[in-house]
Amino acid sequence: VLQVGGSLRTPYLENVQADIGGDLYADVLYSSDITCAGGIYVLGRRGRLVGGRCAARQIEAVDLGNDAGAPTRLELLGDETLRRRLAGIATEEVSWEERRLHLEVLVRTAANAERAESLGRLLKQVEQKCARLVANIDFLEQLLYRTESVYPPRISAYNTLYPGVSCDLLGASWSDMSQHSHCTLTAGASGVELHSLRKN
Repeated sequence: VLQVGGSLRTPYLENVQADIGGDLYADVLYSSDITCAGGIYVLGRRGRLVGGRCAARQIEAVDLGNDAGAPTRLELLGDETLRRRLAGIATEEVSWEERRLHLEVLVRTAANAERAESLGRLLKQVEQKCARLVANIDFLEQLLYRTESVYPPRISAYNTLYPGVSCDLLGASWSDMSQHSHCTLTAGASGVELHSLRKN
């Protein structure tokens, strides 16, 4: 897992899992799992966001998805979504911490050195899992302190929004098997609203 405390500028990410504490600026994102405290902006010369899952306060790209219909999941992170995710990870962390404490007792009371060594290796893996969960909790708490006014909640495709792209905008789901051009998705009172970016 790539963890970045601030913003990240990169030409290309493929098959990467990343937690980014600021904004992400890229030319191409392929089949990655990205959670971003700020916005994800794929606006370079190619400007393609294809496949995988991206979650942020705001997502903008030249093209979202591709003509092959690669499954591309986009999620806007509002405070309620973040609180639910944070509660789930906190519960999981408590469970793993209980396992860690139990293993510590087993290591101390092991009948022989070989058993203690085997349990010690398992304990090390559990400690690493606990550390990752604590890092995720810290990251999500950081996300909660970002204000939505800085990042108006929207997903925008400045050229093409292809079939195969599914979106979750603050709890409202959207997917469409049609291709759309120059559009933005926002969460409205009646669900997800699709707007043209072209001026009439």
